Order: sequence, then C-alpha cells, then structure tokens
Amino acid sequence: MVIAKDEIQVIVNKDNPLRNIASVDLKNIYTGQIQDWKDLKVGTTDK
Repeated sequence: MVIAKDEIQVIVNKDNPLRNIASVDLKNIYTGQIQDWKDLKVGTTDK
C-alpha cells in the first residue's frame, strides 16, 4: 500500500555540464553507489 510519494528536484551549479540524468543514476548518487561526477560520464553522449 502506497501512503505517499514525494517529488525530488535536483539542482546543480549552472557550470556543471550535466543536463540530464537517469533516475537510476540519481538513486545511485543518493545511496552512495556513485560518489564522483566522472562516474556519470558527464559531457559525453554515452548516457
């Protein structure tokens, strides 16, 4: 049974080249599985 859902807004510095992020990557950041921007391949078209 779902009681409530929350929306999360992600705000980063305007100079950060990250424009989109997959929800799984965001989850991995918040759970500590991703701890460095380079793990997201920022600035590439891989993701």
